[in-house]
Amino acid sequence: MDMFIMRKVNVWHLLFVLLFSILVSPAFSQAEPEVLTLERAMELALQNNIDLKRAQNNVIAAVSNKRQAVMNFLPNLNGSIGYTVSNGTNFDNNSGQFVTTTFEQSSPTLSSNMNLFSAFYNHHLLHRRENELESSVYALRYSELIVRANVLLRFLNVSLDRENIKNSERRLELLQSQLEREEKRESVGVASLENVYNFRSQVANQKLTLVGLENQYKSDFLALIQTLQLNDPENYVLQDIEVQVSAEDTQVEPFQQVMAEVLENSYNVKSSFYTMQAAKNALKVSRTSYYPSVGIGAGIGTRYSTNNDGELFSQYKTFTNNYYGFQISVPIFNNFLVKNQVAQAKVGMFNAELNYKQAILDITNRIQRDYLDLVSSITSYESALENFEAQEQTFNFVQTRFDTGATDFYTYLESLNNKNNAEITLINAKYSIAFRNKILDLFRGMSSTTE
Repeated sequence: MDMFIMRKVNVWHLLFVLLFSILVSPAFSQAEPEVLTLERAMELALQNNIDLKRAQNNVIAAVSNKRQAVMNFLPNLNGSIGYTVSNGTNFDNNSGQFVTTTFEQSSPTLSSNMNLFSAFYNHHLLHRRENELESSVYALRYSELIVRANVLLRFLNVSLDRENIKNSERRLELLQSQLEREEKRESVGVASLENVYNFRSQVANQKLTLVGLENQYKSDFLALIQTLQLNDPENYVLQDIEVQVSAEDTQVEPFQQVMAEVLENSYNVKSSFYTMQAAKNALKVSRTSYYPSVGIGAGIGTRYSTNNDGELFSQYKTFTNNYYGFQISVPIFNNFLVKNQVAQAKVGMFNAELNYKQAILDITNRIQRDYLDLVSSITSYESALENFEAQEQTFNFVQTRFDTGATDFYTYLESLNNKNNAEITLINAKYSIAFRNKILDLFRGMSSTTE
């Protein structure tokens, strides 16, 4: 009996260990993180951005408003039917006498009305809704553009962080190899202990620098993930990007040409323009209330009562009546309500005009900054490339002299710092050219993708 119990316990123990091993296995415990490319980042941002979804909803509402404005030109049509059971003494309209009884009656009607003239209210309202729709469509496109531009900037920062980390790791490997070399040389009495201490200090400083760069990368990567409105940064890894700068990338058109293309294709400026036009039409709509309106109407009805002779449908046929006519409404005094509405519409129009000017100013200021950044990056790249090649040659020469003992540690360190700084400057300029060209292309309407 005891042996049976022991075997049973051992079996369950083995099953538990096996299950636990499967659950903690990397293949089952956590899926592989997704490689986040620039194209994938754009796709996720466009899918998840809340402001973009609001803009899409605004387009849907604008389409509905325009449809209603078109329908306002058509006559309405209303039908009604009532059914009443009366008990007691009542006046029966059908028999024309008072009756004391329980009777049933109904009166179906069908009516229609149409506005003939209201100082072109419907026309002005339709133009207003059309302009609002155009504005919302361009606002949606502008929201998409801003999402793309923000992703490009975030991706630029993270990519630069990655390159700076790689550069720092290469520097750390070089210093560690030099430290190991000096320790070996010092152990056999060929090198001084001072160089060993100096290299140890530089290795420690470089490790600290590397930690700072890694923390900056994590911060910028988190900002990218938040821009994409994702939840867990651990589920994604950044794709390595190899940026190449061609001669075409370093050729930039004059600012006036770039600015003219931006203003011609600016979604935000177009959205503000149509908003301004809609505000002007809103003012025209409010002014129509000063004028008389003319409408026509017609209807048909019938009735049925149990006090009358005949079946339901025969009474409907017998007591059928119809009407038609027109109505003129003349505003005389409305407590200055219309005057206040017109005043409010004027303020809305003035503000819309100011917003249009502000949109032009905002896009001009942004393009000026982006254009200056691009030109500065191109200028820096050309000089940084020349400087890096010179510093790399100088460092190779100094390193050879240092290895042979022909120069001191401080000369070696200064040359290494100059080479690293030149490489960082070159990397920053190269990535800035590539990404800022993409951003300017977006605003110029030359590209809507990340290609």
